[in-house]
Amino acid sequence: MRKKFLPFAVCVVIALVFVGYGFSHRSDVVYTSSDIQILEANKERERKVRPLSGKTIAFFGDSITKLGNVLVDKVAQDTGANCINYAFSGCRMATYLNDIYSHFSMGALASSISQNNFSEQENALDDAGNQKPYYTDTINLLKNADFADIEYICIAYGTNDWNANVPLKSNNAEDINTFEGALRYAINVINNKNPKLKIFVCTPIYRFTLKDGAVFEDSDTKENKINLKLKDYADSIKKVCDEYDITVIDLYSEMDFNKTTAGKYFSGDDGVHPNQTGRALMGAKIAENILKELE
Repeated sequence: MRKKFLPFAVCVVIALVFVGYGFSHRSDVVYTSSDIQILEANKERERKVRPLSGKTIAFFGDSITKLGNVLVDKVAQDTGANCINYAFSGCRMATYLNDIYSHFSMGALASSISQNNFSEQENALDDAGNQKPYYTDTINLLKNADFADIEYICIAYGTNDWNANVPLKSNNAEDINTFEGALRYAINVINNKNPKLKIFVCTPIYRFTLKDGAVFEDSDTKENKINLKLKDYADSIKKVCDEYDITVIDLYSEMDFNKTTAGKYFSGDDGVHPNQTGRALMGAKIAENILKELE
């Protein structure tokens, strides 16, 4: 009797599963006006709390953007966007100077993006990857990126260009060995890949050096070897972006980074990289500017 009953029981269970599935997937479910209002209210709440939910923001920059993902994570938190960090520490906007970092500059990356070929960076990974293993992971992210699916891009360079004495421009408007040329070239490449993609460009931030525990010299007054201040690079960004009607996030002027607040937003004798508080504040400022575009 028990053996005869077992197949019957199995059939009953299977039947109940299919019946349950049918009820849970009915196409004739009727929502009341109250149900619809609740659903719409939830969607509106989600839009306000995470206005860029489902959107992607790609970040290009140097170690200030890269370190700890603090800046990028803050932008994700404030916007709800999927934020991808393509930054490389030590790098510049321009490919100026033939060194490891040159292959991972914005100018070189833009060239690789235009060709959808990152062999230049892969060939340089043997040297760079030994110093910074995450370089390999970041290049793999770029190789798998589809810029047609990215809604926003944020470009942030300048402090390493200033420190490396990169010239601002040459006779070639898209000379990637110059600061303005590399930015202009990157903008054109990105626009060709996805004309609907919204570009934001950040200026470099305030920096300083210490002597006997106090700010000895800073970017407000110090010039590099080609007699340029860091603000000259910030102004160049504004000039190029004005040509393309691109939003500039002026982190040099809008952040509360200066000689007086140096001890609050920077740690120890590092006057180049803000501490976690400083980078989170930068992320909040970037998110604020991106969200303004939705208003």
